[in-house]
Amino acid sequence: MKQVAEKIYEKISEKIQKSPYHAVTEEDEKTIAQCVKEELSEDVDLEETFRRNADPISAWADYQTKEIHRAVVDRYIPIPKIKVADSGVSDYVYEDFDLDLSKFTQTPIDNQLLIQNLEDPSDLQRVRGDKIDFGAYEPKKVILEQIRMQPEVDYEKCSELLFKLITQVCDYFENRFGQNGMQNIVMMNKVEIGKEIYEQLLQHFKVTTGLLEEVIDVVNYNVRQQYNYKYKLNLFAAYATRIQNIVFTGIKKGVFEEAKFDSEPELLLARVLEQDNDVKNWLRPASSQFNITYNHGHRYEPDFVVEAEDAIYLVEVKGEDRMEDADVIAKKERAIRYCKAVSEWGKANGYKQWKYLFIPAGEIHGNSSFGQLAKRFVEI
Repeated sequence: MKQVAEKIYEKISEKIQKSPYHAVTEEDEKTIAQCVKEELSEDVDLEETFRRNADPISAWADYQTKEIHRAVVDRYIPIPKIKVADSGVSDYVYEDFDLDLSKFTQTPIDNQLLIQNLEDPSDLQRVRGDKIDFGAYEPKKVILEQIRMQPEVDYEKCSELLFKLITQVCDYFENRFGQNGMQNIVMMNKVEIGKEIYEQLLQHFKVTTGLLEEVIDVVNYNVRQQYNYKYKLNLFAAYATRIQNIVFTGIKKGVFEEAKFDSEPELLLARVLEQDNDVKNWLRPASSQFNITYNHGHRYEPDFVVEAEDAIYLVEVKGEDRMEDADVIAKKERAIRYCKAVSEWGKANGYKQWKYLFIPAGEIHGNSSFGQLAKRFVEI
C-alpha cells in the first residue's frame, strides 16, 4: 500500500500549499480519501485487489489520510509573523573599528622646512629662533580639533572611539620615527591626518531607526519551493556538476523531501542535520516565508531554519571572506532582533525560544554535530 500512502501524502501537501487557509479540514480529509479510493479502483494493477477488499481498503485509506495529515503537519516548523513599526526615533552610531594605518604615509621633514611651511599662528608660537619647541605641543589634541570641525562628529557620543583612533595613528608614527618625528608629522600634516581618520569613521557610520516589533500571528505551515534544475540526486550522492543545477532528494528530517543549495558548505550542513539526533526538523525557507527586512526594505532570507528539542534556530552560512560585509552584518542584526522579539513572545505563549547561528563555511565538516556548531556560533 506504499503507492496509496504516497498518493495521500501528495494530495494533503498540495492542499495545504494551495488552499487559502493553508490547512486541511476534516471535510478535506474525506474528499482526499475518496479521491484516492477512486483512483485506486481505476488502477488496472490494483483493481482486482481493490474489488475483493473494498471495505478493508476503504477503511484503511480513511485511517491513513488522518495519520498522514497529522504527520505532514508535525513536520512543519511554526514561523512567528511579526509586524514592524517605526517608533519615529532614529539615532546614529560609529561602530568600533581599527584604523587602516597603511593610509598614513606621511614622513617627517627637516625642521627648517617645517618652520618655513607653518601657517597656523599657534604653531609659529612654538618656534624659538631656528628651532621648534615640541615641549608644549599636544599632537592628539591637535588631531582631535581637526576631526571635531566636521559637523557629523558628536564628540560626546564617540569620544572613546576618537581617542582610540587618534592614539593608534600617533603610536604608529612614534614607533616608526620616534616622538619628535611623530610630532613633526602631526604639526605639518594635521589637516590630512584628521581628514583620513574622519573618512575612515564615515565607513563605520550607521543610522539606527527605532523599530518596534510585535508578533501578530504564527504561520503553522511552511511554503514549498518550486525549483528549476537539471539533475536530481540523493542528498548524500557524489556529484560532478554545478551544485546550483541539482535538486537533492531523499531528505528524511527536512520539512520537505527535496531541496536546493547555493554552496557546498550549505549541502554539507544539510547532511549534518539529516544525521543529527538533536535535530527534529529542518527547512530551506522560501523567500516569502519570513517578513524580515533590512536596509530600507530588502528582504532577508535565512539559509536554514532548524528545529531542535530545546529551540528553533535561524542559521546563516557565510564564507570567511564575507563575514564583515556591510550587507551581511545588516542581515545579521535584523535576524538577531527577530529572534529576540519572537523569543520574548514565545515565553508567554508556549512556543520555543529562537536563536541565531552565524556559521563560517569553513567550520562545517562531515563529522560536525549541529549541537556543537550551535554552542560555538550562537549569537543569541
